[in-house]
Amino acid sequence: IYAGAEDGGLYKTTDGGASWKGMMMGMDPEASIRSIVIDPTNSKIVYAADWHTGVYYSTDGGVRWWPFNEGLTTRSVQKLTISSDGKTLYAATQGEGVFRLSYENMGPVVQYIYPENDTTIILRKEELLEFIVGAIDYNGDTLSYTWLLNSAVISDAKEPTYLLNTSGLNEGDYTLSCEISDGEFLETVIWNLKLDFNKAPILKNIPDISFDEDSSFILNLAQYASDDKPIAELSWSAQVIPIQGIPSDAISITFQQEGQAIISSKENWNGGPVPVVFAAADKGGLTDSDTVNVTVLPVNDPPLPFDLIAPVDSSSVEIVNIKFEWQKAIEVDQGDTVTYRFELSKQNDFISPVLQYSLKDTSLTLKDSLDYASIYYWRVLARDQNSTMTISNQIFQFTTSPATSINNNQKQIPSEYFLAQNYPNPFNPNTTISYGLPISSYVKIDIYNLSGQIVETLVNLIQKEGYYSKIWRASSRASGIYIIRMRADNFTEFKKCILIK
Repeated sequence: IYAGAEDGGLYKTTDGGASWKGMMMGMDPEASIRSIVIDPTNSKIVYAADWHTGVYYSTDGGVRWWPFNEGLTTRSVQKLTISSDGKTLYAATQGEGVFRLSYENMGPVVQYIYPENDTTIILRKEELLEFIVGAIDYNGDTLSYTWLLNSAVISDAKEPTYLLNTSGLNEGDYTLSCEISDGEFLETVIWNLKLDFNKAPILKNIPDISFDEDSSFILNLAQYASDDKPIAELSWSAQVIPIQGIPSDAISITFQQEGQAIISSKENWNGGPVPVVFAAADKGGLTDSDTVNVTVLPVNDPPLPFDLIAPVDSSSVEIVNIKFEWQKAIEVDQGDTVTYRFELSKQNDFISPVLQYSLKDTSLTLKDSLDYASIYYWRVLARDQNSTMTISNQIFQFTTSPATSINNNQKQIPSEYFLAQNYPNPFNPNTTISYGLPISSYVKIDIYNLSGQIVETLVNLIQKEGYYSKIWRASSRASGIYIIRMRADNFTEFKKCILIK
């Protein structure tokens, strides 16, 4: 006994109504069943009218239902009636009359195919694949299934499924077909197969990688790959796995010929490890992959390049107070500090600097320390805590003004006593010693050897305020280091000089 529900459902009882079982497989879950009839010649054939979508049909006593809607798909069917010989079905519709379906033998109807047969199916060596055909016979006839490979029968077990095993088959193109018969009519389903016994490449045992910051690493992937075809035919790819806290562009990868991967890091970045998945693919689309951890090792970076500011190149300056200024050198490495070395020379090769100062600031003032009417060159070196140095982008030159009389220019009076470094130094055989007096003073300048003996007195008299220079002619002295000592009132200063012959 069957019962239909208007609000959706179809039920069956086999115990006189004591229990009911839903029988909706293949139906719309919301089907509103208005009428049910059973074929008088075959109790397994059942028809059910749906208010929304026409008629459903079952050949297995309601277990599985199929749409049976030639001309009834959008019509509301109210009532079904079947002839005594089961060959004519009548369907009464809402406002559209009665429809009739008469048939003798309609033959099998294919309603389901797996896998789909609209494209060629690629199979590999020793692969198993099950093929399935779902078919019905509206007459309720028993269907038989015959399976053929390239027209040769491979199974006549009458089953709608076949498990194909490629073992024992050769590479090439095949046609698999299934013939469905009701004893009178025949329906055939065909699949086009291609047996490709290409094996997937193998990519494994790539070691973890580390390299220095601001450099790159060349990884020869080919040496970690194997395939049944030439390695040169493989194509390569890589994917950097995102890691929280690591920039997305920290690691970049490019490929050269035959599996050479160039792994690079973002400028001035170090850290890791960063997982990278490398993959090899053959021409048949088969792939394999291996994951590698990439670590970028920290390397000390020198301070960034910087410019000199003042005095500008090729300028003329007064020697009383000369202020030198330069840009701050930026330190890339976090937590590192920068110090500076100021160098002043009379040659632009700086082999023998006249003055050198180490300082943390970006400026320096020299007071009365240079010679008149002289050309000087200056530069600055920035140094980090690891003693890595960067030289200023420029070497500037300037010229000191010539000396003038005290009466004509009060600016030429030194603000304090000073003894300048002799020039040249080292020297052979003569060198010039310059000094300055802010007031009239008794001045004595002596030359000492390293034994503390006075070898020569250059100045020993009272002089007015101003700038002075004295030439020491040392042709009669032996090569070596000498000490210049200047005393003026309470001022005493020493300079070291070197005589080379």
